[in-house]
Amino acid sequence: MQWYLFSLTFLFGFVYILRHGDNLRVDFLYTNMSEKRGALVDVAYCGNNFVFNSLLYTWYLGNIQSYFTILGNIK
Repeated sequence: MQWYLFSLTFLFGFVYILRHGDNLRVDFLYTNMSEKRGALVDVAYCGNNFVFNSLLYTWYLGNIQSYFTILGNIK
């Protein structure tokens, strides 16, 4: 139960800091950028991170399933 509450706290906290712009950033990248370009960098980073994590998770599930298939064939 505590992990669900922790997840909700993190989720709402993350939404709050993104909405209000209170999150910590690497400011040397954003100092010379316009607001639109900074937002584009944020979206590109989040998109790449999502794709990478999805692929990593899919690879992990494939390895786990093949491991249990091998164990199931050993009798």
